[in-house]
Amino acid sequence: MPSDSAKNRPIRRKIDFDRIGNKILILLYQRYMESKGLFVLFNEIAAAIPSEPRNAVWDEVQNLIARGDVVQKTETRVDSGFGALAALSRGGKQQTYEVAADGYKITRRGIDATNNLTDEAYEVLIAEVAVVEQAPEHKGDSWEPLPLDRQSTEFAKAVEATDAALKEIETSNGYADSNPIERDSIVEVVRAHLGLLRTGLLSKGQIIEGLIRPLKYIGAKFAEASIGELANRAAKFLWMLIGGN
Repeated sequence: MPSDSAKNRPIRRKIDFDRIGNKILILLYQRYMESKGLFVLFNEIAAAIPSEPRNAVWDEVQNLIARGDVVQKTETRVDSGFGALAALSRGGKQQTYEVAADGYKITRRGIDATNNLTDEAYEVLIAEVAVVEQAPEHKGDSWEPLPLDRQSTEFAKAVEATDAALKEIETSNGYADSNPIERDSIVEVVRAHLGLLRTGLLSKGQIIEGLIRPLKYIGAKFAEASIGELANRAAKFLWMLIGGN
């Protein structure tokens, strides 16, 4: 039988770099399809995969670059050292050099690798990639309800996933013991907005503020627990419902 010290020893967590790499590619693939700028900052990549160690995400980004699935941004800089100033004073040309900069983009090879994932694998992985999106800009005090097809598969998936996440949050004894006020507040907000999603009128901004953002918060707070996985899954389906990719 294992000794008492062995029983109390924390379980060693293993790092699955292939899984991390696929999550990175999926995020960069989304940004490529949305055409929201060529390059994605590392902080955004790390924030989108909160369940993985930041160091492991960094190492895998470098591996994807070496493999040719991801390309890093480069910038042209001017040599401003003493030698450059002396050359300019003698009528010489300004010296420039290329440096790697913070910013990453998926390549054609990376897109092919992402497309080769099965639908089942893609759906599982994309649920683990947190939505990194800013709320839409509001023009004055205007409010416009978002047209929703409540008979669509996308709507059914979003409601089912949100309902499952809400039930997990509501019945989480650990969360209730550690921070009951926060837990109850999130449950109240999500339940109210889920009710409106089912039968009422909601704007895109209300869905983001009342459903997606609270669920993203839970997903990041409990990244390694089932409650976090369910919350991230729900946030992803909600984002796809309102026009995300």
